[in-house]
Amino acid sequence: MLYPLMGLAATLAEEECTAVVLVNTEDGTETAFAREGEDGWAAEGGEEDAIHTQELTATVQRGFGAEWDRVECILATEAVVYAIERGAVRMVREALEPETPEAGMQALAEALGIPKSKRRPKLKQAQQFARIVQRALAEMPPGPLRILDLACGRSYLGFVLTHRLMAGGYEVTLHGVDSQPALVDKCREIAETLGWSNATFAVEDLNPFSVEPDAYDLAVSLHACDTLTDEAIRIASTARIPRLFAAPCCQHELRHRWQDHPLKWIARYGLIEQHVADALTDGFRCMVLEAMGYRVKVLRFAAPDVTPKNLLIQAELMGDWRPERAEAARAFLRQFGVRLRLADLLTGPSGRT
Repeated sequence: MLYPLMGLAATLAEEECTAVVLVNTEDGTETAFAREGEDGWAAEGGEEDAIHTQELTATVQRGFGAEWDRVECILATEAVVYAIERGAVRMVREALEPETPEAGMQALAEALGIPKSKRRPKLKQAQQFARIVQRALAEMPPGPLRILDLACGRSYLGFVLTHRLMAGGYEVTLHGVDSQPALVDKCREIAETLGWSNATFAVEDLNPFSVEPDAYDLAVSLHACDTLTDEAIRIASTARIPRLFAAPCCQHELRHRWQDHPLKWIARYGLIEQHVADALTDGFRCMVLEAMGYRVKVLRFAAPDVTPKNLLIQAELMGDWRPERAEAARAFLRQFGVRLRLADLLTGPSGRT
């Protein structure tokens, strides 16, 4: 029997809806989905690729009344609950305690010095990025967590992420690096305003910068310009940092270097050429990370009206050198007649190919 769930699609489309729990009250089994980015949902504890909101809506509706008889849509301050009672669907809204990490967000925003006119988009992209990191760490018990923020700028992301993780019980240390002394000084000032002794910052050019293995548990990079994202990938992967989250910014290296290649004709359409070059660059970055032993996901972490640069590369270290992925990356370089910044990583450990 089909039980229509009125308003379900609209509820799942709301950005504040961060999780959906499907419950079979007879045997007590539960299936949970967590939002990944703007329009993706992943089954918690599973290895499957994320599905879109439309697909999740269809899945929930199809199984309701057979596989589960209660659906809980978790928002920031309430849960929208659908349940079968006496042969009919009852929808109720249950109040929740405000999410703990949000309690001090206004004070954090003030410390970051974000003008009120810009506060919402600035904080939204940092908060959504941070939520994705939190969900990726959900299976880890709270404990010491060392974060490296690469090309940190004013470290909006670093501060928001640290705030949320500390509220979740983690013992967090944050270290941010950037090449601009004025921005690093501002980060130090913000940390002092917040009274955070666990946040340090240094002036570093990412090109020669490196860190020792086992120095950090997590590396993040939000909108590092052009090849600085490649440097962030190099730094994290060569140090074998267990997790990396990188949102690229502007990209010019491939478009400026490719000459005679299969898509040369697309140069007649400059805007399209740039989009293609952006996509191929990010694809190459993912192949390099996979060659280095990482499992990679690519998702959108914010809506286009918040930031059009909303692609997020999420990488988790799973194993050792994968020569077949390195060869796929080298084949791409040969096909397009270029040598990109990350090509040096494709020689493998100890120079192996």
